[in-house]
Amino acid sequence: MVTLRLIFVNHDGKALEEKFNLTDTVMDVKKRIMHEEKWPKDFLPVSEVGRLRIFSGGKELEDNKTLADSKIMVNPTVPTPIHVSAVPKSVKADNGESGEKGKHSQCFCTIM
Repeated sequence: MVTLRLIFVNHDGKALEEKFNLTDTVMDVKKRIMHEEKWPKDFLPVSEVGRLRIFSGGKELEDNKTLADSKIMVNPTVPTPIHVSAVPKSVKADNGESGEKGKHSQCFCTIM
């Protein structure tokens, strides 16, 4: 068991602590955030689990890996900080068209 401190990026002071098994996949963590009403109600809703990104130690965690395989820092006395970010559905390109056509890569995350 590991306690994760889920820090919601770009939202000052928004965090919650949850216990997870090290055998849980990153996708399992994302599903719990979305489907067990862990997503803060005052945030814009996220329509799909695939729109969530989870970071630990400055690296994005892969959905198919377990928390143990992701090599997150585990300390039995202090919760492990995990940053949670939502990817917007579509971003307007500079020319006013939908960002989907050009597939421009943009990151809206903050690494602390």
